[in-house]
Amino acid sequence: MENYFQPQEIKSLMQLGLSDQRRRFFDLWVLKESYIKATGLGLAQSLKSFGFDFSLNKKQQLSLFDEDSACEQSLEIVTGICVNALEGNVGSEQVGGQAWSIYLGRLSASYRFGLIVKGRKLDVSSIYARRVSLVNVLNDND
Repeated sequence: MENYFQPQEIKSLMQLGLSDQRRRFFDLWVLKESYIKATGLGLAQSLKSFGFDFSLNKKQQLSLFDEDSACEQSLEIVTGICVNALEGNVGSEQVGGQAWSIYLGRLSASYRFGLIVKGRKLDVSSIYARRVSLVNVLNDND
């Protein structure tokens, strides 16, 4: 962890219970992947050069529409996450004149995604999510 995480990330991670440590580790990893993609630097940017702070996070539910059934499900979206990077705090603040939006989505206990958008502030209510079956995608391309 010392090669990829900042000291405050490791400290907050170690303060959690064992099951929560595993969950947070993967949350952090997904957000780090999303951040290096959003900055455009990829792995040329050290994963230790920035860290995530969950102290102000809020959980929200987002409707997830399933094209194969009439039922509506929801997924968990975590907001209020801040990035402590060399250029300063990102999160809901301005960096280099650009707004950033940072979200962590949890589709289930095993599947999560990071959404980090530079240049505009997103509101969770503006995100539309739907579950797409790979079979349907392949059939649409025939």
